Amino acid sequence: PPNPAQQWEARYFSAMCDLLSGNLAAAQTSLDDVKQWQAAHLAKDQSTQNGASAATSMLQYRIDSAVADAATDPAAKKRAADQAVAVLTDLVKRRPDLQAIIFQQLMPRLGPDVDLKTLDPLLLQGFIARADEQRRRPENEAVDLPVLQRGVDAAREMLRRGSAVDPGLR
Repeated sequence: PPNPAQQWEARYFSAMCDLLSGNLAAAQTSLDDVKQWQAAHLAKDQSTQNGASAATSMLQYRIDSAVADAATDPAAKKRAADQAVAVLTDLVKRRPDLQAIIFQQLMPRLGPDVDLKTLDPLLLQGFIARADEQRRRPENEAVDLPVLQRGVDAAREMLRRGSAVDPGLR
């Protein structure tokens, strides 16, 4: 018989298949079942639980993003997109080791015209990280100047907020 890790993977990837087939309601139901199952049956050690929790958070982000993309009502689209961003923001707070992967998913979702003054400091940090990637490019590669500028603007916003920003993010 399959061990608990294999059972978790089967449940998780069943939810992923629901998402990829476009059945968003079934994907959400399957993901809710995965979370409930993992709490009851998956190994209780921190490493296993952290890994499963990160994976389910990423799947929740993908479901919320798909809901936003499919929504025709602007208010519903915004709610779902905001929820998707909130899921990843929470994940980066819980798992800073996944920051690069999370920011790679998150930053395009924010859009080029997002008001930096309204963003969580973690999201500002994402703009700064993207700009730093541009700064580190080899001299023979083109640099994306708008990305650099957004990073500088995000850094200025972090400085403007001063003590309101967690010192670990400055």
